[in-house]
Formats: sequence, structure tokens, C-alpha cells
Amino acid sequence: MLTEAKAQLQAFWQDEAGLSATEYAILFVVLLVFIVAGIRILGPKIVELFNRAGAALDAAG
Repeated sequence: MLTEAKAQLQAFWQDEAGLSATEYAILFVVLLVFIVAGIRILGPKIVELFNRAGAALDAAG
């Protein structure tokens, strides 16, 4: 039974038929995690940049 499971696992890893819905879902979740992390890290810096730009425009007249 263990050798059959090992053979199925090897066949799964070597299968190049294309992405299934599960693999697309995993890819989507991974991308979503990176996007959310980027927004959390860069968000305050972007807000600060726009605030400084607005203050500079206000000061300019």
C-alpha cells in the first residue's frame, strides 16, 4: 500500500497536464498574501508621500 501511494505521489509531481482548480486557488492565496503584505508595509509610506506632496502644494500657493 505504501509503494502504491508513493507511486501515485510521484506521478502527481511529474504530471504536466496543467493547473487544476486547487492549484489555481493555492496560487491565488499566495499572491493575495504577498499583495496584502505589500500594502501593509508600503501603505503608510505612500500615505506619507502624498501628505508631503499635498503640504508642499499648499505651501506653494
